[in-house]
Amino acid sequence: MRKNISVIVPVYNCAPYIRRCVESILFQTYYVYEIILIDDGSTDDSGKICDEISEKEKKIKVVHQINQGVSQARNIGIHISSGEYLAFVDADDELPPYAFEYLLSTTETADLYIGSCLILGKKPDFMFALQKEYSNKELAYAMMCEPKTKLLMSGVWGKLFLSHIIKLHQIMFDVEWQNGEDGLFIVKYLTYVNKIVNRISFPPVYYLYRYCADERISAVSAFYPDFFEFYLVHSENLYKIIGETDKKPYHFFHKFMNELIIHLVRAYAYYDFFDEILLIEKLKDIVQRKLVCQAIRTYRRDCRSYSIMIPLAIYLKNIPMLVKALRYRAKQYLKDKNKCTLLKSVYREKDSRREDK
Repeated sequence: MRKNISVIVPVYNCAPYIRRCVESILFQTYYVYEIILIDDGSTDDSGKICDEISEKEKKIKVVHQINQGVSQARNIGIHISSGEYLAFVDADDELPPYAFEYLLSTTETADLYIGSCLILGKKPDFMFALQKEYSNKELAYAMMCEPKTKLLMSGVWGKLFLSHIIKLHQIMFDVEWQNGEDGLFIVKYLTYVNKIVNRISFPPVYYLYRYCADERISAVSAFYPDFFEFYLVHSENLYKIIGETDKKPYHFFHKFMNELIIHLVRAYAYYDFFDEILLIEKLKDIVQRKLVCQAIRTYRRDCRSYSIMIPLAIYLKNIPMLVKALRYRAKQYLKDKNKCTLLKSVYREKDSRREDK
């Protein structure tokens, strides 16, 4: 017996794309029970188009709200959904017609179904996980240590979640974050599941579009100097899932420290974005965090060219040394990169656009 799928689509200023998105859901070979369009205070014709589409299809529900962000839009969709499976689709993306059929064609029953995704843009890319099946601990480990799996699991698209797990444990998108909220939702969900089935490799079950900045500005168009704050929270939650396992966490620790250092260097490349005193206070907190203290004990540089002073300063909890080393590396970073002028905070309430000084 086939189970019902509710598809939740947050919509914000997607007038050129929303019809394409909805049609790709309607034309699925697997019956879709309902499509929930959440118009998040669009200032273009998106809301009007949603209403027009819903008049032709009874299975389409439309909710209009003042702009509150994608997380709150999805949370409303979860609240009013009635399907046994939940899928999330972004309004400027689309699905191949076989997406849900392929995800559920396996004879294995699972708490989460995931499939590969194709990124379409200037540089097409293919996102996929490596194993056919995962436990929640195995997937949490892969999300830190396997680049392709990490990229795939950074979004809720291309997946089928069980509605009863989400509603029983009140798993919601965290409205505090405006970047990375998908990853946190997935980590919360993994806390309560046992078996994940991966429809490995080709064909993809989701087409994710990357637009040029002059065509469409989205969350990925900006740079987030304070992303290290999200990264810490996300990594700590992943490590809670892994817990005590037979697999020694050295590789997890190594990947975590490598990326944390990169995010801190990038933060100091845009130090004018921060209140410097507050940034130093954040560094004091970071070097005391339990995961950081565990990881730095076994950390070894991958290359001799990597900074020895940054990990040493973290190990010694020496903030003046750490600040000096980060500033030095940040200058080198900016020599190799074009400085971004669209800066935002990972926190929704601190959203900022700043021009180069």
